[in-house]
Amino acid sequence: MVRKWIILLVSLAVFVSNSGTGKGEDISQVSWLHYLLGDQYSDEDNFDEAIVEYEKAISICPNFPEAENNLGFALYKKGKFFDAIVHYKNAIRMKPDYATAFNNLGAVYYSIGDYDNAVLSYNKAIELRSDYAKAHMNLASCYFKQGKYEEALRKYHEAKRIDKAYVSERVNQG
Repeated sequence: MVRKWIILLVSLAVFVSNSGTGKGEDISQVSWLHYLLGDQYSDEDNFDEAIVEYEKAISICPNFPEAENNLGFALYKKGKFFDAIVHYKNAIRMKPDYATAFNNLGAVYYSIGDYDNAVLSYNKAIELRSDYAKAHMNLASCYFKQGKYEEALRKYHEAKRIDKAYVSERVNQG
């Protein structure tokens, strides 16, 4: 963990030293730094601190879809599903081709039992990125919950065709 923080700090120092000095650039640098800190906290499962950092990044740079997406993820991990939905939708509004945000939005809908919206979100993620094994696997799980076993099996096989290692790992997790 200490090694990750050292790498992060060195990366930040290099980033800042190689950047311009214009006022607009400084603001985006500060936003980016908060975003990276949020990622670091999230990697450590410290979602409370991650939320604080992502919110700071967004307050500085309101058009930051990656920060919105990652804030949504941190909120999701804290069980704040409806707040997560808001931030995933913000990310998608800013970046309509953001397959990861659609997949994550589907995961929230799945978690609250809204399988119809989960299916729509997963299908949109797959439409944007057909080789997205995670979205195919999530869609398979959703179809299974809906009792659509043939469709679930088809999506499972598609996910396995795309990324056999990912599917094997996920199946072994239970």
